[in-house]
Amino acid sequence: MITVASVGDLILDEPDPASFLAPSAPLLSAADVTVGHVEVPHSTTTAQQSTDVPAPPADPAALTALAEAGFDIVTLAGNHIYDAGDTGVTDTVAHARRAGLATVGAGTNLDEARTPAVVERGGLRIGVLSYNCVGPRESWATSRKAGCAYVHVLTHYELDHASPGGPPKTYTFADPDSLTRLQTDVAALRERADVVLV
Repeated sequence: MITVASVGDLILDEPDPASFLAPSAPLLSAADVTVGHVEVPHSTTTAQQSTDVPAPPADPAALTALAEAGFDIVTLAGNHIYDAGDTGVTDTVAHARRAGLATVGAGTNLDEARTPAVVERGGLRIGVLSYNCVGPRESWATSRKAGCAYVHVLTHYELDHASPGGPPKTYTFADPDSLTRLQTDVAALRERADVVLV
């Protein structure tokens, strides 16, 4: 049996991030695999690419604190990964890997962003995939642009009554093509991993 710990948004934009992680480091290190989501780019670039509310890049050296606290894998497919453009994405991936962290969900193109992170613990191979489902669209990787893996989520509004100000019904569903890509990725990863996390 193995233990997997998972942590949501990690924003390491303050000095000495290790001190913030220290209280939870024993728990994070005790898990066989610890996964965390890095929310903002880690780069020295000053580029600003987002049409959303941009998050400034954090110090790349801060990623070392994650490895020291016990993290093994970082997911990067979030709404802020492209806030510092292509450079912010590639810098974040490179600095995370240099810190000893496996990365998933972002890369220099869509194929790289869709590539899973796989680690082996206790004789089991654990694979992780990461997708952005909220946008902004400019953060999504393409065959020629850095960014994140994504599932294009569509939202449809329908009025029951044609009354001004009346509440609509809201329907949200995945675009069939991007859902098929996700299903293909999961099926491929199941061939090489005993445990698949998305």
